[in-house]
This record gives sequence, C-alpha cells and structure tokens, in this order.
Amino acid sequence: MLEINHGLLHRRSTFRGLAGGLLLLCFLLTGCGASILDVTAKGDVGTLEIMLAESAESMQIRNDLGQSAIHYAALHNRLDSLKVLLAHQVDLNAQDGTGLTALHIAAVGDHVHIVRALIEAGAYTSIRDNFGDTALHSAAIHGSVRATKELLKAGLHVGQLNDAGLSSVDLARKFKHQEVVVILEEVLKVE
Repeated sequence: MLEINHGLLHRRSTFRGLAGGLLLLCFLLTGCGASILDVTAKGDVGTLEIMLAESAESMQIRNDLGQSAIHYAALHNRLDSLKVLLAHQVDLNAQDGTGLTALHIAAVGDHVHIVRALIEAGAYTSIRDNFGDTALHSAAIHGSVRATKELLKAGLHVGQLNDAGLSSVDLARKFKHQEVVVILEEVLKVE
C-alpha cells in the first residue's frame, strides 16, 4: 500500500507554487520571458494569440538581424504561427537587416506551404534584398526545387537580374543545383 505524507506533499507544492510565482515575477520584472519570436518559432499559437491580443506592438519586436515574427514563422516552417500572424495583419513584406522578407526565407528553406501562404496572402514577390535578389534568386541559390516551382507559378521572371548581373538560372548553375537549372531553363524557353 502506498503511503502519502500529506505534510511533505503540501510543503513541496507550496514551494513549487512560490518558486513558480517568483520565477514569473522575475520574468515580468526583467523581461526575460519568452518573446514573440520564441513563441512563433515553437508554434505556440495559444501564447502567440494572447501576446498579440495584449499588444499589437509585439509584432514590431526584432532580433539583432532585424528579423520579426513573420521571418521566424518562415525560418522555422511554422504555418500555424504564420496563420495567426496573418489574422493579426502582420506586415507580409517586412525586410530584415539584409533586406530579406519572409518569402525569401521560406524560399531558401524550400518551405513550399509557407511560400504559397505568403503569396496567397498578398506578399510582394518582386522585393529585392540588399544584393538585388528576389525570392526566386534565393530559391535558385539554395537549390529549393519546390519553392522555385511555386514562385514561378506566381509569375516571377527567370531572366530578372540581381545587382551582380546574374539571373536565377545563372545562380542555380553557379551553385550546381541541376534540378533547379532544368526547371528554370524550361521556363526560359517559353518566355
């Protein structure tokens, strides 16, 4: 038979409650709690909803690279977080410190459902980063086959040149992404 020491159990739960309360107080006073970026990356949509409902300004929080919650949703392939951000009118075209948008980041990661959701929500596909690369250039550089196909469906032009004078097909060749080269060359034949 299992014997329970209720006095000890009460002391432990009281300590846990006090410690938890002190920890929460520490987070509130020092700002060391989970940020909107962390919550977005984890896909904790419940907490994300609460944070956005309490403060719309939380969508303006950025990391040292200038990335916001929408960048994190794309980077971490979190469609669940992206949907919450879209419902709260996130800036789809926000650029980080290097000019990357969430669409660029999703293209790099070949996160095709994020690419599709951003395009369907109205993200601008022609935005260039600080090197003149569009999301299609980024997809080509990284050999992102599915993202390349999705971006082409959205009407991005294969022949568009970046600041170095290179097209997406040039970049796919340079980085030896043969499958992307084939896809882009097929489109060039039609254009």
